[in-house]
Amino acid sequence: MSYHSCLDGATRRGAALIIVVVALAVLGALAAGVFTVAWRENRSSQNFIERVRALGAAEHGVYTAVAPDRWHADWNAMRPLALLSSTSERLGDGASVDTHVWKLTPWSALAVSDGSASAGAALARRRVALLLAMRAPAVWRGAAIVTRQGVALRDGSSVSGIDASASDDCPPTDSTVAAIAVPTDATVDTAACPPTHCLTGSPPVAITSRAASPDTYEQFGQVDRSFLVNSAVSLADGTTMSPQPVLNEMGDCDGDAPGNLGDPLRVFGPESPCASRFTLRHADGDLHISGGAGQGMLLVDGDLTLANGALFTGIVIARGAVRLEDASRLDGMVLATRVALSGTSAIRYSSCAVNRSLVAGARPIPALGQSWTEMF
Repeated sequence: MSYHSCLDGATRRGAALIIVVVALAVLGALAAGVFTVAWRENRSSQNFIERVRALGAAEHGVYTAVAPDRWHADWNAMRPLALLSSTSERLGDGASVDTHVWKLTPWSALAVSDGSASAGAALARRRVALLLAMRAPAVWRGAAIVTRQGVALRDGSSVSGIDASASDDCPPTDSTVAAIAVPTDATVDTAACPPTHCLTGSPPVAITSRAASPDTYEQFGQVDRSFLVNSAVSLADGTTMSPQPVLNEMGDCDGDAPGNLGDPLRVFGPESPCASRFTLRHADGDLHISGGAGQGMLLVDGDLTLANGALFTGIVIARGAVRLEDASRLDGMVLATRVALSGTSAIRYSSCAVNRSLVAGARPIPALGQSWTEMF
């Protein structure tokens, strides 16, 4: 073998080795590139999943905040620009959400939720805002009393459909409705007094199918009875109360006091902190109000009795009977199966009292065209 042959073989082997090394480097680079692309895609997919989870948590927060079982009727009477609620929640998939609800104006609110989700070092956040319009219940205002089965009056009691002033700052609108609205098969018992003396309205008695319709007592525009019940403060069956306004240590109206149904009599003066408090109460059965004074909206599943000179300003919706005794008075309107008045008691229609009471039962509805916005 010659010297040149050995050199050529070594050269070929060296070239082959170089080619192999280069090929391995290229393959390594390709593998690293594929791995990097796969890793990035996996990370991007994971980040996308976390963003979706964060957005879902934020949406959950705003819609849960305005659900019927979360919305409190007392929020409806809060002053504008007040923080109504601030909550934090950990969801089942590990995401979390912080939700705040503000009152913007008497008829609008804003719910804002910050949702977050993370897996390891990845952290995704989303903020969603929901603009809300407050929709008050729309009751049929055909009469001071709307009843399915009828009305009985005794002892000089009276019912008036002439718009009355419930207080100095709640003037009438000079409108007149019927004193009583009933279906054709209902009875109106005024044997104890001449109808012209105990019933005042236009007409004194209106015969209408609206008084027989279940929707009149259960469906109020965009607000139904179930929403009102869920939003209301509950009272046990058989509760007896004598409502009085209560102030807390700061001199504000104490909304947590069970017997505080506002201050229609201005016990604490013309600027009483409880004067604007119109409450929403739901009685899971019978309710007895003995003396005292309150205002707002009462939903009663059984019978309601006002006795011993009790005063209520607002709306009563009862599935059973409503009885006023012992010179008791109601300014506003009544919707009930039956109504009985005795002992010089009185029911007077008041549009102002009705309007203010309906605010207590307002329902938050996403504002059309501006209901949902993802902030980031």
